[in-house]
Amino acid sequence: MQRVLVGLLLLAVIAGPAVAQTRSQTKALHVAQTGNVNGESISVDGHSSLSAQVTITGSATVSFQGTQDQTTWVPVACIEVGDTGYTSITSVTATKTVRCNVAGLVSFRAPTSGNSGSVDVTATASPAVMGSGGGGGGGGGGVTTIPSGTVPPETCTPGSLTANGLWVNTDTEELLVCTATDVLTSVKDIEADTLESVTARGNTSTGNDETNPFEIFGTGVNSGIGHQLFVSSSGDFVIRCLAAAGPNKCHKLSQVDDTFTAGYKDKDGTERFIFDGTTGAITKMTVDFTSANVAATRKIVVPIKLASCQNGTASGALDRPGNGVTVPTPTCLDAGSVEAPHLAFSGTAVNSGSFTVPIPPQFTSLTSMNATVRYAMASASPSGNVQWDMSTVCRAVGETIDGTFNTAQNVVDAVAAQNVKNDATQTGLTITGCAPNEDLTFLLSRNGASGSDTNDDVAMAFFLIFEFIGVE
Repeated sequence: MQRVLVGLLLLAVIAGPAVAQTRSQTKALHVAQTGNVNGESISVDGHSSLSAQVTITGSATVSFQGTQDQTTWVPVACIEVGDTGYTSITSVTATKTVRCNVAGLVSFRAPTSGNSGSVDVTATASPAVMGSGGGGGGGGGGVTTIPSGTVPPETCTPGSLTANGLWVNTDTEELLVCTATDVLTSVKDIEADTLESVTARGNTSTGNDETNPFEIFGTGVNSGIGHQLFVSSSGDFVIRCLAAAGPNKCHKLSQVDDTFTAGYKDKDGTERFIFDGTTGAITKMTVDFTSANVAATRKIVVPIKLASCQNGTASGALDRPGNGVTVPTPTCLDAGSVEAPHLAFSGTAVNSGSFTVPIPPQFTSLTSMNATVRYAMASASPSGNVQWDMSTVCRAVGETIDGTFNTAQNVVDAVAAQNVKNDATQTGLTITGCAPNEDLTFLLSRNGASGSDTNDDVAMAFFLIFEFIGVE
């Protein structure tokens, strides 16, 4: 017998040597006893169970007591034979057969009280573990040893001699039990058929390190997909996806219950992370972005208004780039309820202007940058395209103010209807030489003289929108 899955079976194995060393003994504790007396006691040292036949004529209470030191007597819990509910009792007031657990006790007795008739009590102490079919001894339950060469019965009937809780088959080294279907069955079979061991479910428990992990596999069409669980050499608990093609082929943990909530609590029971499976949202999480060990990619949007209008006087936000080209004209536009100040970019010439803004200093590195000019066409029924040119240069603290712009990138954008706002976006703006906390100068031009700019009307630019993407 290599494995014992329940405590009762383990106790039977431990008690095994006692079966060979200690015999059952029977003793009359009361014979036609009248009056209230303690009666005789029976030694139960080295025994683990006891069965007692109590016969009461007239009226009496018979209690069950045990002692470990021969001085202090305490109640002993017993079960009436045939009681399928296994109700614990410490006394009886009528004729009954009981079985009692006397493991660890030295002596057992059955004192009488309220005795107006006569009482007979015969007790049998057995070295066997108590079974569901009766107490210890020859037919009351416990463990039955099947002699070598003897074929065990195929069936067992509750209440009969074959209803003992456990059998030991000395030929096959198996434990047998009487199942609920009255069939005498090997514990090995119960493991596979009833208890469904880990192996029977398609799972394999072979170890707890990376070279010998615990593996859980699916069945049917998913038979080649599973997960490995193990403790790494550094002491980390690892869940590794396992597919038919080898480890690390799938990386998705799923749950089928929409009301599932996953979370993490610290040692003090404080919730630190909560995922709500109903909404699919993380509802609680604290992140310390100031920690050197925390890296998160973020996008910071910086909108810039290109013009303003005060009492009919317009002013622009772009600086003259210093390259001799004409800056766009700040213009007021009363569109009705909304004032729409803007920079008017010519459709036949090159208009340019620059704007300087610090790159977000909280970034540890700048990954990329996008730029958008939001504009509309002033003329009626516009058509064709406009060309916007965008370029950057960055200067850090300790460097001179002047620098060389990166090569301009061209965005050719189809115009919308008159006064309808449109976005022209350059994704992945060239930012060579730029880093967090440096001053970025952005140069915006409309190249009305370019062959790609096929609209000669004024373009009204309202906003620049910068998107800085970096690691924080």
